[in-house]
Order: sequence, then C-alpha cells, then structure tokens
Amino acid sequence: MTNSLRTALHYAATLPPNDAIEAKPQPTASKIRKWIAGIAAGTSAAAAMTLLFTKLAIWISGGLLTLFSATMAMGQQASMSAAQASRPEAEIVQGAETYRQAVLKQDGETIISHFRDDAIEMPPNQPPVTGRAAIAQFYEGSFHSPVKVTAFTFSHTEVSVHGDVAYDVGTYKRSMTTPGGPVEAFGPYVVILKKTAGQWQIAYLIYNCDCPPPSKETHAKLSQ
Repeated sequence: MTNSLRTALHYAATLPPNDAIEAKPQPTASKIRKWIAGIAAGTSAAAAMTLLFTKLAIWISGGLLTLFSATMAMGQQASMSAAQASRPEAEIVQGAETYRQAVLKQDGETIISHFRDDAIEMPPNQPPVTGRAAIAQFYEGSFHSPVKVTAFTFSHTEVSVHGDVAYDVGTYKRSMTTPGGPVEAFGPYVVILKKTAGQWQIAYLIYNCDCPPPSKETHAKLSQ
C-alpha cells in the first residue's frame, strides 16, 4: 500500500457519516422573488429620491438665478435713475421747464427766483434789463399789458456745464394775443447760468425774434 493511499483512507475515516452532515438550507423560489422585488423597490425609491432632489436643485437654482437677475436689473435701473437725476444738465433743463410754466401762469415770484441779483435779460427790440429788481418789474409790466402769452415752448439744442458755469442754447416759440390780433414769436436763445448758493441761476438771458419788429401803430397800442 502506497503512502498516498494510506493518507486518503485515514482522511476518509475521520469524516462523519453522511446523515450527520446538516444540509445548508437552499433559498426557495418565493424568497428569491421577494429579494428581487425588494431590490427593485429599493432601486426605484432611490431613483425617485434622486430625481426629486435633482428637480428641487434645479428649481432652487432657477429661482435664485431669477431673483439675482431681477435684483441686478432693479439695482442698475435705480443707479441709472439716480445718475440721471443728479446730472447738472438735467437740473438746468428742469429749471427751464419751471420758468416756462411760470411765464404761462404769470407767476412773477417763481420767474424771478431763477435769476441772480446781477442778472441781465436781453430781449429783442429794446435795451437790456439789468438787475434782479428791474427784471421783476419787466415781467410784472408784461403781465399787466394787453399782450397775453397763450403758448410757450422750448427746444434745447445743447446744455453744457463747466464747473460753476453752464450754458443752455436752443430755440423758443411763443404764441400771444395782442390788440392787433394773434402773434407768433420764435427764435434762438442763449442762457448763461452760474451756480449760486448751490442753485443754478440765470446770469444772462439773451433771445432774438425771427420776425419783423412791431410797427409804430402796434407799438403805440402795446404802450397804452
């Protein structure tokens, strides 16, 4: 008997009987189906949760982007509005509009508030009116004359600011009723303004009329 055969017989003698070996229970078909269903359910739940969180992240990011864009737009609009409102050119144009409305309303107090104490107004066909007090009398006299301004418009060609000095150049048109009938006066104007006590005030107001001078008869009627 060889050594290999002796070893094999010895190992076989040490093994327990076949009926003593406990058979490992095998999974039944029903258990296998339950496992598969459980795995599938877990996978579906995980996929559903992943999809939910993905959609939630997209919705949140989209909302934040929309909010950010709206906030930026509002901020830019507010900045632009503030910048435009703070521009001295816009302040001068607004002052001209206030003056125009005051002329139509015959509001002498508002008109004279736009002039410096040493201001000079240079209307057509008459000598310059020098000084704030004289300019106030000039307007009050026109308000009590037979000539009434019924319409008054400006067209600003250029408004420019250089430190504490600015100019406004453009054209005007003024409709008036007179004893001789309606009259249209129109022409160019130049306004020199100076910053005075924090306000833009008129230093020189010059305007011409692109129309023939009034006749002696008309001038006589206007002087009555």
